[in-house]
Amino acid sequence: MAARSLVVYGLAVFLFLSGYWHIRRPVQTEEWLSKPSVIRGIGVLLLLIAVPCVVWRGWFFEVLAALLVASGAWRVCFPRHSIQTQRLVYPRWIHGCLLFAGAIAILLLKP
Repeated sequence: MAARSLVVYGLAVFLFLSGYWHIRRPVQTEEWLSKPSVIRGIGVLLLLIAVPCVVWRGWFFEVLAALLVASGAWRVCFPRHSIQTQRLVYPRWIHGCLLFAGAIAILLLKP
């Protein structure tokens, strides 16, 4: 399997599992994701996932890289703001649904 496919499928699986966890375990998710150190770690992970996307060309990887960098940088630089904003805008289960939608979009649009 090509490296690009591994990144795409790996990210989709990560989003599906994360969405499932947000929906099935909202209290535990809230407990974990209320810690700035955890949010920073997730931000670093998103930035690392963005690295190959920055190197690879094409609209899919450019859009994916931009979204990953924006989301990751926000979490790394402003973890408390990220936590507060997510709490105020919508509940965890909605965030889980958005993660599911992101995974489905990645699988439908993959190159």
